[in-house]
Amino acid sequence: NATSHDLLLRLSCKDFFDATPPADVDAGVLITNPPYGERLGDEGAMPALYARIGDTLKRSWPNWNAWILAGSPYLAKRFGLKPSVKIEIHNGPLDCRFVHLAIGEAATGTDGPGWRTAPLD
Repeated sequence: NATSHDLLLRLSCKDFFDATPPADVDAGVLITNPPYGERLGDEGAMPALYARIGDTLKRSWPNWNAWILAGSPYLAKRFGLKPSVKIEIHNGPLDCRFVHLAIGEAATGTDGPGWRTAPLD
């Protein structure tokens, strides 16, 4: 078991929506780099994907911190969670944002994502 003085690092490469927090820790840091829609040519599907990521974080990763490399400032807003840090970076020619999202309490209920800070278009 990890204590407040231990550092536990687990790396995995899997579909984001299949991932779950480890059962033996209460909180941690999740880092991900979702698709931007540039190379795969499906840019129109990205806002819904980013909204689904935000929903999954809020429902399944309570009390965790997420650092996400978002494909654009517009896509960074689609998570629906207010970032505490936004770092402007370039990934090649792309204007990206590395954002920190403090997840907080888990969402409950089935009425939809009432935690959203930005409306879905």
